[in-house]
Formats: sequence, C-alpha cells, structure tokens
Amino acid sequence: MKSDNRGRVHVGIHPWNENRYADIELPFNPSNDFHRYGFLWTKNAISFVIDGHPMTTLTDLPPDTYPQKTLKGFIMGNTWIGTADWGGGPPQQNATVTYEWVRFYQGATSIPQ
Repeated sequence: MKSDNRGRVHVGIHPWNENRYADIELPFNPSNDFHRYGFLWTKNAISFVIDGHPMTTLTDLPPDTYPQKTLKGFIMGNTWIGTADWGGGPPQQNATVTYEWVRFYQGATSIPQ
C-alpha cells in the first residue's frame, strides 16, 4: 500500500576534519517508488540532485577538497536511521532498502537527464 507520508534524505561530505551536510525534505514518500539520487561535483561546489533536479548545493568548501582527480571517495546508501536528527546508527527495528541500479558518470560536467 502506498503512503502519502513524505520522507527526508541526509546528504553530506566529510573532507578531513570538516563535515558539511544538509537534510532535504522530500516532496514524496521515497518508499513508494524508485527515485534517482545523485551529486554533481564541480570545481566550486557539490550539488545534490533528486530525479534530475538540484535540491541543495554545498559551496565554499575547504580548498583540500579539490582537485577531484586526486581524491578518493565512495558513494554510500543505507537505512541507518539512528537518532531523530541524523543517521547516527542502525535501525532499532527491521528495515529494508532496495536499489534498482547504481551508476557513476566519470568526468560529468552537468546533471544527466
């Protein structure tokens, strides 16, 4: 059964000792259907994207976050819901997550449609 309850997603970067993040209120319930979540990392910013639309952008990043070609990182998705204000730990009850696909576009300069 589909629900009208909306969701929230927590996005962030963690370069060295500085954490930058945002919580995005979703205009939909993410458990009702698959959606495309992503980010575009450019020279001056990292934009977080949902279904091809930029939702929030982190700018004024520490200079050590560039250039992208010298840094290593990873993409992570999980169901850690933990505390009410951040994904601080594993779920207290059974939780399920399903991914339809994961894709990486090396060298992207714009948001793929």
